[in-house]
Amino acid sequence: MKDGTFLTAKEKTSIAKDFARFVESNFDPRYFTRALYSHLSLNFGFIAHYNLSGFVAARFADPEGRRRTFESIIDAPRWSFYDYSTSGNADLNTEIRNIAVQFRDGVNLNAKEEEKALIRAEIKALQNKLRTLEGA
Repeated sequence: MKDGTFLTAKEKTSIAKDFARFVESNFDPRYFTRALYSHLSLNFGFIAHYNLSGFVAARFADPEGRRRTFESIIDAPRWSFYDYSTSGNADLNTEIRNIAVQFRDGVNLNAKEEEKALIRAEIKALQNKLRTLEGA
């Protein structure tokens, strides 16, 4: 990576590593750094959130949010990958996209399994509620 207008090459490398570590940790919020939050929210068209915790909750707390976030990163507009329109962050944006592509299938598989588990839990809770109502 090379120095950009607002980030040094070292900072950009650190942000890319932060993203990879966050994904590899199964989205453990402890690994979602302020620098990663700032970069994702400013460079991939995500709406502003009140704070870092709100961003993590909206984008990574549930399977569907993670899937949508990865698709947004992967399908980011072309200008996200040109230096002239990203203050020299095209290399970092490309690396984050590459990480998202690398982990996309796992995220989608995990999302489907988590969604199935949530549905099964909801069904079980509704069955228990129905039994209670029928027994009353």
